[in-house]
Amino acid sequence: MKRLSLQRRITIGLAVSLAVIFSAQLWAASHSARRVVENNIAENLTHEIENLLAALERGPDGVLTLRPDGETPIYRRVYSGHYFIIHHGGGVIRSRSLWDEEFPALSDGLRRVPGPKGQTLLAKTATFNKSGQRTAITVAEDVTATDAEIAAFRNRYAALAAGALLLLLGAQMIIVRVALKPLERARMNAVRLERGESETMETDVPAELTPFIAQINRLADITRKRLARSRNALGNLAHALKTPLAAIMQAAEHEKVKGDGELYLLLNQSAAKMARLMDKELGKARLAGGYLPGKGFDTARDIPPLLKTLELMHRGKAVRAEARYPDTHLAGFDSADMMELLGTLLDNAFKWAKGRVSLAMTLENGLAIMIEDDGPGCPPEMMESISERGVRLDESVPGHGLGLAIARDIVESYNGSIGFSASPLGGLRVTVTFPPRR
Repeated sequence: MKRLSLQRRITIGLAVSLAVIFSAQLWAASHSARRVVENNIAENLTHEIENLLAALERGPDGVLTLRPDGETPIYRRVYSGHYFIIHHGGGVIRSRSLWDEEFPALSDGLRRVPGPKGQTLLAKTATFNKSGQRTAITVAEDVTATDAEIAAFRNRYAALAAGALLLLLGAQMIIVRVALKPLERARMNAVRLERGESETMETDVPAELTPFIAQINRLADITRKRLARSRNALGNLAHALKTPLAAIMQAAEHEKVKGDGELYLLLNQSAAKMARLMDKELGKARLAGGYLPGKGFDTARDIPPLLKTLELMHRGKAVRAEARYPDTHLAGFDSADMMELLGTLLDNAFKWAKGRVSLAMTLENGLAIMIEDDGPGCPPEMMESISERGVRLDESVPGHGLGLAIARDIVESYNGSIGFSASPLGGLRVTVTFPPRR
């Protein structure tokens, strides 16, 4: 499930909140307008009821009648929208405007009722005791036009509210985008830190982000120091073992002099193997020791001294190194990691080459590295075992002591892949590919 960005979350939250608020305001405004209008109409209806009640009088036969002057002209026009009906003990008195329509019997109070010709009436009923007779007077007024006006008001208000909502959302998006710019800058700082373009993140951030950035900088500093210590520790350990190893070799010579050939052979072979391993690890420490962790890999800066160092390390062999690579700064790769990777692969190529080593780097859809030599190569039946993860080729490939376990770890830490095949030069070809970095 795709996670929403912080800006989108804020936008959606504000949009929902404003929609609820504007909807509530729309309902409140429409309801209030309707109540105000109905209250005014109800007050007029009350006055009409009072006028009709005053115009009622008992006739000679004792039946209540309505004086002619008690009925205003609007009640005489058919379907005028103003109606009354009077129920008394002696019968019913209806306004002319009702024509042949009838009202249902209503209890006291104010309510809406259907009227003639599809009209909606607001009717008010009041009951009195007039001349000893129970008299119920109902007066009604057509509110169809009023309802239409209220509906038009509601629509106008809704349109204005929708416009205001869009303006507020637009303003909010701009405000949030500006407010979140420090987060985007912090993200880019983190990318530069990852690529090795900087050693710390900028601290010129809002107060809310300051503790977070400070913690990241502390973590980056600790990581750099630990990485430097771990890379130096290997060389220090190998140096520390030099003296005990020399003592073992002297003891082996002593046993040879004494005539114990079997013990001499065992001690000498073990010491020689340890010496070769330490020389190799010391060589890698020399290759990577001069580079600071967290720095991007610069081909023009880093590869020439690497090749020069390897030529000095293998100066007893007439090996010609060919290097083809783009002059570029690879910010997504740590300089020390790349120096250790290339140093390990090239060191082994120099070790087994007869006279030629080739290095080629390309930047097509990621980084590709190809290292070849004209040495004895690797038997075809061993190629599959070379590609197996975790296999230490120093021990598994007779005559081709390639220490690739560390190189493999570096490649896999960058989500890359490493492969082995026969080289047209006659030796081994090592191909390393990395996916594009962010």
